[in-house]
Amino acid sequence: MNSKLLVIVAFYAVSSASLADSNQDLVRLHYDLEVASYCGLVNEKALNGFNRSLQQTIADEMLTRKDIEKARMQAWKEAHWEWENRGLGGFKSWCANEVKAAMRRLESYAD
Repeated sequence: MNSKLLVIVAFYAVSSASLADSNQDLVRLHYDLEVASYCGLVNEKALNGFNRSLQQTIADEMLTRKDIEKARMQAWKEAHWEWENRGLGGFKSWCANEVKAAMRRLESYAD
């Protein structure tokens, strides 16, 4: 196995372990916004949904600033890894499928 692949596998293993340790819903919320941003799909309704869901999650779970930052950074790492893992053709498909689903989730929180 080449060293680049080992680094990717190791990163993914650490990333997955960190996700299990953090608030998965909060990480998912931030991840959805990150990937939508990578694809240029963020709109006002999605931002409103993100903010509404974030405020509700903070209130429900009494999260600290550190909890929120940890989840945001984990989501950014995972989104960036997904983005880097795509070629140009794969990137277009990713935006058209997985990322559009993320946008639908974000927009649903605004309703």
